[in-house]
Amino acid sequence: MILATGPVSASFEEIKRELDRACSYMIFETRAGITEESEFSAVLKALPRLQVRIRGWKVYRDRVAERALLVVKIDPDRTDRIMQELMSLGLPENITCYAYGSRPFR
Repeated sequence: MILATGPVSASFEEIKRELDRACSYMIFETRAGITEESEFSAVLKALPRLQVRIRGWKVYRDRVAERALLVVKIDPDRTDRIMQELMSLGLPENITCYAYGSRPFR
């Protein structure tokens, strides 16, 4: 996954098929608006403060559900810490965040 040049139209099921099982993902969802920059600007500004290696990101549009999704690819096993830190940053109320990826056996 590389930096996106513009939003891609896809459903969440299509997005999941593209995800690398060896990595973890933070997925940010909001109602679809005019541009991905305005929809996810707070998230894109907050991510560098988390001091985590971002392997890439891409914005998707689910036109049927009328939502936009920012998919951020990160190193595996980092989602729990990142999720806690994201909550402390105070993201806008209109953005839902969740983690996606496999959990290691312990």
